[in-house]
Amino acid sequence: MTKIEFEKFFTENYAPINGIGLGRPSFNNEVLNDFTVNIPPEVLTRHGLITGSTGTGKSRVIQLLIESLANQGVPVFLSDIKGDMSGFNLPVNAEKVTPRAQKLNYEFISKSYPTNYWGSQQGLINFRLNISDVDYVVLAKLLELNETQESHLGAIYKYARDNKLDIVDLKSLNELILYLIKYPEKSIGSSKESLSVISRKINNLEFSNFDKFFGLPAININDLLTKEINILWLQNYQQEKFNVGNIVSCLLNKLYNDLPEIGDVTKPKLVIFIDEAHQIFENANPKLVSLIVSILKKIRSKGVGIIFNTQNADSMPEAILEQLGLKIQFALRAFSLKELQQIRGVVESFPASQFYDLKEEIKSLETGTAFISTLNSSGALLPPVKTVIFPPASFMDAIPLAELSKFGDPNLKAEYGKIQTAKSLQLGSPLDEISVSRGGKWQINKFLERKEDQKVNREVNRRHREFRKNLILVIATLSIVAIIIILVMLFTVVGKLA
Repeated sequence: MTKIEFEKFFTENYAPINGIGLGRPSFNNEVLNDFTVNIPPEVLTRHGLITGSTGTGKSRVIQLLIESLANQGVPVFLSDIKGDMSGFNLPVNAEKVTPRAQKLNYEFISKSYPTNYWGSQQGLINFRLNISDVDYVVLAKLLELNETQESHLGAIYKYARDNKLDIVDLKSLNELILYLIKYPEKSIGSSKESLSVISRKINNLEFSNFDKFFGLPAININDLLTKEINILWLQNYQQEKFNVGNIVSCLLNKLYNDLPEIGDVTKPKLVIFIDEAHQIFENANPKLVSLIVSILKKIRSKGVGIIFNTQNADSMPEAILEQLGLKIQFALRAFSLKELQQIRGVVESFPASQFYDLKEEIKSLETGTAFISTLNSSGALLPPVKTVIFPPASFMDAIPLAELSKFGDPNLKAEYGKIQTAKSLQLGSPLDEISVSRGGKWQINKFLERKEDQKVNREVNRRHREFRKNLILVIATLSIVAIIIILVMLFTVVGKLA
């Protein structure tokens, strides 16, 4: 295909789009500086995926997207697990990016952005969720429960709801679990073993300080719908064995439940970027995948877009990939047969291209260059365009926690710094549920009588079992003696006849 044919294709499909400029198109190793690859803001509510090997430019395109949205006044929330995308509060060193900006004929201005940093570390804005706002399926994934244990967790949630118990944090949840272990008759069908496993896993979360993400005051969604960029800083949990990315899926569930329906929008109400998205779906059961798919389908009508970031699309369930309307694919390095097969899968996920040999070019893309495909006005996925990404305006590296602590809304720090200790559920014993007024004493006496009757019945049953056992032993002994006598008499008779 010729350059003229490519420019015609680009003009018909990408050039009319006004929106977020991500870079310049490239064709036959030539960067076309007269054109800009744009992403319409409304397509972000159809969700997206950014993939590529480590060090190929994923973090920088996320940074560029967030800056562009912030410039348009769109609220943004980012979960930063590695800590390398939190530099929005400082301008980039212009000397590092000026050559690239000049190469792309891009008007570059170094800039910083007001940023709120959320987390569990001192100096950050406390990020907490009420356990009651977290679907038990999502919590089960964080606790790494199997299906049987997950079903028990669902029963615990139901018991709390039916009995109007205010479960706000892991401590109060564990209090309820220990109560049900002690009084299993309160939750018919529950296994003490499964409940004990759940309790131990909660203790493990608490040991790893994950309990700090649950409790009061719980985050108010409106505090994320601000002009400031909001970042959940999770770098200090990166080495933990638990998949910290699941904290974000807890937030998605709250957004899904709390935000009102607003229908189709030309500009998102909120865009969420999820780093290391594969952590949410690693070893996920179908129930969790179904829940996330349901959230993706319905949350777009609430004006929310979700962008997943991971190294390879193979780590995402097919049902999730089917919900996405934006794909940004950076280079994939292939050193094994399995990796080559993954590349073939990536190529097949794009619409056919007349202008690129995707199978070969994906393996050799330069750092900061990606294939971008988005939806057209009819909702169809466009063939990909090789794009040289613009440089971001803010700092492109990790920032120490001590430095991050200097930034953020002081009012939010004060509001969420007032940690509230959860009250004991005061579950007591089953006797506590019996009123002592107007015949209550009679109820207590009847309860105690039933307990005594049960004790007597157990003793009677024990004695019956012991009696039956002794009776069988006596009968067996007598039978053996009778057999011996018969044998002796038989031998005596035979001897006389002989």
